[in-house]
Amino acid sequence: MIKYFFFRFFPFFSHIFSLEYREYPTSNFDFDPGFGANMNQMGSSFISAMWVFMVTIFVIVFITYVISLWKIFSDNNIQGWKALIPIYNIYVLLKMLDMSGWWLILYLIDFGYITSVLINYKLVKKYEKILPFIVGLEILPFIFYPILAFSNKTQKHFKTYRENDDIDDEL
Repeated sequence: MIKYFFFRFFPFFSHIFSLEYREYPTSNFDFDPGFGANMNQMGSSFISAMWVFMVTIFVIVFITYVISLWKIFSDNNIQGWKALIPIYNIYVLLKMLDMSGWWLILYLIDFGYITSVLINYKLVKKYEKILPFIVGLEILPFIFYPILAFSNKTQKHFKTYRENDDIDDEL
């Protein structure tokens, strides 16, 4: 009886004393590898760690996008808080680039990627960057939007909006 309890809690000693104590698991979830956690607990902790990692990356990318869009809006005399509202910021960006509001509807239905390429094309032209910069904005936006927003190029041939312009009245 004592031998059973001892080797139940310290199974690695059974090899030292050459005793044949083995308890076969009835399923994969009953298997105890000997270091305090079963396989189900190990898998769930790995999945939890991956979720924390993914959410952290998402928050970092979102914050860099909002800061960059805030800077782009403030460079064009548009209030920066408009970058915080998810669909409205695209509408304001479209109006800033002299595009119709109908592009927002195309953006929201199945043509989002094509519309995003066209928006980025106009934005790159506005900031006088080279055209391969569009590929960077599409593939790595969390790197290229801050580069675009904090560049020192001035917008010479595009009009900038004033604070009392009619962007809000067109909704």
